[in-house]
Amino acid sequence: NYDDIGEINISIHEINGSEFAKVDEDDTNDSQRLIEENWSVVRVLPYEANVTELNFTTSTQQHWLYMLKKAEQMSEMNITTSVQVGVFSKKGTPLEDFNSSCYGSDVDVKFFYSVDNTSDEDENDISVKYVGTNDDSAATLADINKTITIPAANFSAGKGSASYAFDINRSYNTPLAPVWLQVEDAQIASNIAKLRHSAQDTGVVSGDLNATLYYARVKPFDITTSKQNDSTKTDILVFDDQNSSYTQNLQEILVDWFSMTPHTSEEEGKILQTVVKNGVSMQDSNITSISVSSTLEAGEYNISIANPDRVESAYIHLDISPWLWFSYDYDYSFASSSDCANHPCIRYLYFSNVSGGGIRSGNVKGVRFETNVSKNPRGVKVFR
Repeated sequence: NYDDIGEINISIHEINGSEFAKVDEDDTNDSQRLIEENWSVVRVLPYEANVTELNFTTSTQQHWLYMLKKAEQMSEMNITTSVQVGVFSKKGTPLEDFNSSCYGSDVDVKFFYSVDNTSDEDENDISVKYVGTNDDSAATLADINKTITIPAANFSAGKGSASYAFDINRSYNTPLAPVWLQVEDAQIASNIAKLRHSAQDTGVVSGDLNATLYYARVKPFDITTSKQNDSTKTDILVFDDQNSSYTQNLQEILVDWFSMTPHTSEEEGKILQTVVKNGVSMQDSNITSISVSSTLEAGEYNISIANPDRVESAYIHLDISPWLWFSYDYDYSFASSSDCANHPCIRYLYFSNVSGGGIRSGNVKGVRFETNVSKNPRGVKVFR
């Protein structure tokens, strides 16, 4: 029932005047007559340690996110899981002295997940980037049940917390079907208290702690027009070659690629900038008289193009969030040395002598087949 933690110093000694050998006090000195003093230190640990909070947050603030392209983008696209542990006396009092300057210690917590991997890839072969766990080097989907440490320095007023982040680390040329995961429990692994209660025990785990991870890309559409002001589009698509339930409410645009209509915020991935060139290379000359703007709505960018000088041919180069890039052959780049094989481009053609409403890239109902590459006059592969 001791309502605190710490070290209790217990000493036992005789009180002079009430000693066992008091009868000998007249002829025996104190050092020989009194029983020698002895002492002990009893360390009192927390009676109870509980997982008091469990949070699961995606960068999109939705129950989905995109698979990561490079580890350095973890700050922009990830799942962050955090946990709080509270320590208490037997009477339920938070133990404020459980900290780094008094009687606290580091606390390990292990997470447990359910995983639905709909792809053909084995979980041991799916690369995952972890940051903040006790073993970030074990980096596959099979290693998802991670342990993290809450340092003693993180405890205050009897509570301490820590977090870690992760995401599937995808390849630019190997699309992956959706992966769903859910936190099932978080258990205190350190022996810091007589009773230890997990997230399941305390009821802080719920069915909302889940997310679906998608492999995404953009699909720009070329335009041929006789209008000085016209528009085309660039779709945001996700891959699913398994006919899984995670794309059942999405429209298939290309074979195995579905329109990601839940993508409504540029924080989820965006067109960073557009540059108009007279060729496929970023080293080609700029065309400053053509202006381009884009607006996002339900997984589709509307690309508005103004061409007051009636320039007949141009390439609109799109700089995008790198996790929206897919190519069978080339990694993403928007460097000055890159070209339309390294990033998305829109081929723009203007014909002033076309009558009527103009010829342009229209919307086609049904499922398109992927046209992997097309040849431009310079012989450079242009990925659509």
